[in-house]
Amino acid sequence: SNTTGYSNLALGVNSLYSNTTGNYNLALGAYSLQSNTTGYSNSAVGYGSLYSNTTGVNNSALGLNAGRAITTGSSNTFLGYEAGYTGQNQYAVNSMALGNGTYTTADNQVVIGNDSITQTLLKGNVGIGEAIPGSKLSVSGGATIGVNYDTTVAPSSGLLVEGNVGIGTTAPAQKLDIEKGHIRLGQVAAPS
Repeated sequence: SNTTGYSNLALGVNSLYSNTTGNYNLALGAYSLQSNTTGYSNSAVGYGSLYSNTTGVNNSALGLNAGRAITTGSSNTFLGYEAGYTGQNQYAVNSMALGNGTYTTADNQVVIGNDSITQTLLKGNVGIGEAIPGSKLSVSGGATIGVNYDTTVAPSSGLLVEGNVGIGTTAPAQKLDIEKGHIRLGQVAAPS
């Protein structure tokens, strides 16, 4: 089908089969980038990787059927067996699915691991909204904790917690339960 497409490399049965004018594509593995027509600068490695992509650009997929559901989405990354296949948003932009069976449902989304993952271990400091986290966990902005607060917007740089909070105890019995030590309150205004 290729008409004027150039600088493409395809290796495997039906890889880049429908390409017409797409350029700078890499398709390694049977049926990789099979539906691509005008998409360019895509890299697909593995059987069926980026199979449904037609016009999407700058996508990368590594693994059997990785990124298979993407049709027109661009600038996505899929790593792992069937990452970006079942459940994947076919129009996603700038999303990343990492791990066996992972998929993204929106633009600008990162998904690490599937529902079977029981631990995610991160080394060093982790920043959420932070360019240079100074602690094991640094959060810039508000945060919520609790099953009923999962969609609640926290106040700017505030924290909303559902349930009891314990300091120095693993079994808090009250909304705020402090075991041993002292409590210091700064300047407290008198009630008006």
